[in-house]
Amino acid sequence: MKKLTLTVTEFRKNLFKMLEKVDKEGVTISLTIHGKPQWTIISWEEYDSLLETIDVLSDSSIVKDIEKARKEFKAGKTMTLAEFRRKLNSAKNDLPN
Repeated sequence: MKKLTLTVTEFRKNLFKMLEKVDKEGVTISLTIHGKPQWTIISWEEYDSLLETIDVLSDSSIVKDIEKARKEFKAGKTMTLAEFRRKLNSAKNDLPN
């Protein structure tokens, strides 16, 4: 992810160009006042992704599942996509109508 640091004045002079960089190139812009970062400009897509990540990481049961999956992966407990599909279809067939 490319990052830019600009003063508010620099950003204002190039507002539309900078917003296009955020949107099209995924650039993150930090805006400063007197050399200190005050705001960050990110794309809506990046913002939405951050909110989703926070939501997932806030759920302890999901975090435990992720940790378990990582351990299983490191231990070599994996399956191919075809194996997964067979297992999924088998589970669907076991459901009552």
